[in-house]
Parts: sequence; structure tokens; C-alpha cells
Amino acid sequence: MSDTSVILEAKEKHTATIIFLHGLGDVGESWADALSDVRSLLPHVRIICPTAPQSRVTINGGARMTSWHDIKSLQAIDDEGKEQFSGVEESVAIVKSLIESEIQSGIAANRIVLGGFSQGAALSVRTAFTLDVTLAGVVCLSGYLVQKSAIVAALNDANKATPLFVGHGTADAVVAFEAGKRVHATLSEAGVAAELHVYERMGHSSSQREMQELAEFFTSVLPAAISDEL
Repeated sequence: MSDTSVILEAKEKHTATIIFLHGLGDVGESWADALSDVRSLLPHVRIICPTAPQSRVTINGGARMTSWHDIKSLQAIDDEGKEQFSGVEESVAIVKSLIESEIQSGIAANRIVLGGFSQGAALSVRTAFTLDVTLAGVVCLSGYLVQKSAIVAALNDANKATPLFVGHGTADAVVAFEAGKRVHATLSEAGVAAELHVYERMGHSSSQREMQELAEFFTSVLPAAISDEL
């Protein structure tokens, strides 16, 4: 998977990592560009933006495109109980391997943020909260839940200690605002420190305000100073 990832290397000593997953039909380079400004705030952070494998996507007439899992309808996103989201397990394995690679290179799990947009956000939540470790943070932008029952069943003291940033626009016509609220409510009720950031009139996209607040989240969970135990 490493040969399909865009990697922005840390400008100073690498002591933390952000792994960010794109949405349906996109590529890693798009979010690498969007997050490039973060590097000036976090010179100690490596940013990894992988590109999903190509697969057929039902909602788009079976066309092949980059996708972290299949989607049959927007209604399935609005009500996660109606969709099995085939391909999730394979993508979870890809993301886990990226996390494990960073850990093996010497970066502690609690110095790694996993996040994404839309489909990539859904996969980030599904992966992070079924791990047995505490990450530095999880980011869910314009996202939704996949395999909610699996997430709830796998929650433990370690992964529940991972802070969650949920950002969603109220005018999102692709992934409804209610889907983002369900992510926040589900994890909050389980004991996760989840923040819900609401962006009025924003559609299925991002905004300058959201990126500013996301940068603030990154700097709060990935400070330059490392404790002695690391």
C-alpha cells in the first residue's frame, strides 16, 4: 500500500503521524494538498494520505473507481442498519497495516491521528474504535457509521480514550448531517471524548473554518513536546 500513498515527511524530527483517508473516487494527493498548510504548524508530524484500491461501486452504476467499500444507496448511509458495506474488512486491514508500520518505525500509537473525509471518515471511525490501543485522535469529516454493531462491540478502555473530532455541514446533500450526528452520539454515549463541529450551510465539502478547527485539534493532540515515557 505504501506505493499508493502520498507522504509529506516531517520538516523536523519525526515524532508523530497523521494518516488521512480520502472519499469515494478521490486520491490521496487531494488531501495531501489540503493538509499541506498543517505542516507549518506541526513540523514534527509526517502526513500519510493513501489512495484506496479500485473497485466497482454499486451506487455509481458499478463503475470502477477508488473506493474503501461498496455503497448501494444514499439511503444506506442515512440508515447504517440497511447496508453491509462490502469491502470494509479489507480496507480496515490496509489502514491497520499503515498504523502498525508507523508503530514499528518508533512512533507510539498515542502519537498517531487517523482521520478521513466521507467514506474515508467512516473507515477511520470503524478502524480506530475496534483497535486495542489508544490513538492520539480520530477525525471524521462529513462521515457516517459503517458496521455500528462491530464498533460498539469492540469498544474497550483503550480505544475509548481516543478523542474524536466530528465535523459536518448542515447542507450536506450526500452524507446527511444526521449521519454525522449519529457518529458523535454513538461514540459519546459510549464514553468517548467526542467533539461535534457544525458548519451551517456547508455541503459535502470542507471549509476554511473547518480546516482551522481541524488544525487546532491536530495541535492539541499532537503537541511537539513528548513526555518522558515516549
